[in-house]
Amino acid sequence: MKTIFSLFAAVLLLLSLFTTQSLTSCTKETIVRDTTILRDTTIIRDTTTIHDTVDHYDTTIVYLHDTIQLTLEACCSKTEGYVNSYIDYINSNANGVNQLSIASWTHLGAPENARAFIKFDYKDVPANAVLINAKLSLHAIPVPGSGNFIDAHFGPTNSFTIRRITSALNMPQINWNNQPTTTNQNQVIVPQSTSSHQDNTDIDVSNLVKDMFVSGNNGFFMQLQNEVIYNIRQYCSSYYTDADKRPKLVLQYKKQ
Repeated sequence: MKTIFSLFAAVLLLLSLFTTQSLTSCTKETIVRDTTILRDTTIIRDTTTIHDTVDHYDTTIVYLHDTIQLTLEACCSKTEGYVNSYIDYINSNANGVNQLSIASWTHLGAPENARAFIKFDYKDVPANAVLINAKLSLHAIPVPGSGNFIDAHFGPTNSFTIRRITSALNMPQINWNNQPTTTNQNQVIVPQSTSSHQDNTDIDVSNLVKDMFVSGNNGFFMQLQNEVIYNIRQYCSSYYTDADKRPKLVLQYKKQ
């Protein structure tokens, strides 16, 4: 018989009403002017420690001849989390927890769905940038806090879509009944997982980011392609302790 777990059970043990965790492991983007030269490549990396009340990103800028590569690594993001359809959770969202859940599961026998969202800050991208490509990387959480608590990814139909959000991510107002609006234009489908802890790195979201450059950046929204129970994907959030496993977006662009 299948044992039934709640999508939120473990995280609720850690956080009461999804209160924000301490941000001591995060760093704030600061462009360092004394750069390191590697052949024809210039790397600018940040180093500054942050306070715990602001949304931050670790940023690396690499100049490759006439192409610029900008790496955005979400760090303790206030515009990230997931919402849940279960009756006890519909009026809240999971921001400040260490994972992002994209799922259809059950709680006490009742179906529940989870949908995730994340926004990266494009403030370092110049207005005249021409995007070449954009790659999103997500890492499976080693010790999942939902589903069966063993497999980060589970189920025979757990492919999911990444869509562009078309309304403002007004936190903490976002909940199941007040989800941000999205569009399926240029949506990306991440296929069925091939292992229980598969990392999904370098997901091509170029067209979504190009649309954001034109229509405004409100972030990405992730939802199972078919919300059928006992299918789940669980990734490290920007609050995860290992910085190498946090969500990352790499942009390559040229200036006009």
